Amino acid sequence: MKQHILFVTTNKGKVKTLRAKITKDKFIVSQKSLKLPEVQAKNVELVAKFKAQYAFNILKRPVLVQDSSFHIHALGGFPGPHVKYVNETLGPHGILRLMEGVTQRECHFEHAL
Repeated sequence: MKQHILFVTTNKGKVKTLRAKITKDKFIVSQKSLKLPEVQAKNVELVAKFKAQYAFNILKRPVLVQDSSFHIHALGGFPGPHVKYVNETLGPHGILRLMEGVTQRECHFEHAL
């Protein structure tokens, strides 16, 4: 018997990626487009947990959510889980201005399901 995964996201690309990565004979993935609040938290795991609980409270069934964070090492990990807000306010050019004169350009992404 296949397990059903209800993926709560407005991003069809995320659903397509998940479907491509899972074992199709064991799982069925369906999407529920639900606008989830963008909470500000210290790490991506807390953001994902909040979103999952929020969606569960509305839908009254187990759900899957995904959230990401972007960490620039030279900026102390900024913007971290605040990447969406920073992208909407500063944008990529603003982030690059913060990096003017900085030679250390390492960064990484984190994801939480």
